[in-house]
Amino acid sequence: MDQNQNKDWVFYPNPADRQISFHPNLTFSQCFSMDGKEIKVSGTDFTLDVSNLASGYYILTFNDKNGKIVIEEIRIE
Repeated sequence: MDQNQNKDWVFYPNPADRQISFHPNLTFSQCFSMDGKEIKVSGTDFTLDVSNLASGYYILTFNDKNGKIVIEEIRIE
């Protein structure tokens, strides 16, 4: 899944306030604040708990089943 492909959903909802669910073909990797600091988030196989994040924008990184990195922006309300 690269940015130029016609892709399926990566995660939802966006914006989020408590939890996001992400595509089962992806593995969550990291969450970063907009200033580049890594933020710890917890979750299960296909969900992330974002209830402890302050309102704002964050960058989420995932790995797809082919080893490609998928980078997405999320807004927390």
